[in-house]
Amino acid sequence: IQTFRYAADPFFFAKAKEQNAKQTYAQVMHWFVIVGSFVFLATTMLIDIVQYFIGKDYRGGLDIVPILLMANLFLGIYYNLSFWYKLSNKTVYGAWFSIIGAVVSVVLILLVVPRWGIYGAAVSVMGAYLVPMLLSLYYGRKYYPIPYRLAPMFLYPLGVAALYAIVHGLDLSLIWRVLILVGFMVWVFYAENVKDLLPKRM
Repeated sequence: IQTFRYAADPFFFAKAKEQNAKQTYAQVMHWFVIVGSFVFLATTMLIDIVQYFIGKDYRGGLDIVPILLMANLFLGIYYNLSFWYKLSNKTVYGAWFSIIGAVVSVVLILLVVPRWGIYGAAVSVMGAYLVPMLLSLYYGRKYYPIPYRLAPMFLYPLGVAALYAIVHGLDLSLIWRVLILVGFMVWVFYAENVKDLLPKRM
């Protein structure tokens, strides 16, 4: 997410004066959500393999990985959204969103960590990113409207989260998880007309 942020900042500011800047921002958001959703799904479907790249001392916390992955997807969406207040000279909103996110985090820590332990801590992180994301989306549409495709923005994360819940609930084998991941990739390829985006052969 931080790598994306470092790359996106100069890109978005460079595009700000172009006539189709808002359409470009919307496209970047759309594909960020798709790629982020794929990363979530790939990591959770292949967690049995991913765990071997993690130290043994940390494998006990693998169950919170999906929550943290989704939290970071929300954070990435928030970073995408944050340019409206930077470009419209309303950076005070960014400060307020950060404060609200911190308050949400503290409240959730006090409420759920005593009951859920590390799961509660992960939920507090997700809440701290989700609430500022939703607030930024709301106020951004009011002060600096960008034609984001809202349905995919929410349906992709919800869809991959639902797939994970089903796979986890049914305890499907690795082969089924791989098939689901491949199916998702094929679906995105056709649903998003990826073929039309690829460079044509000379």
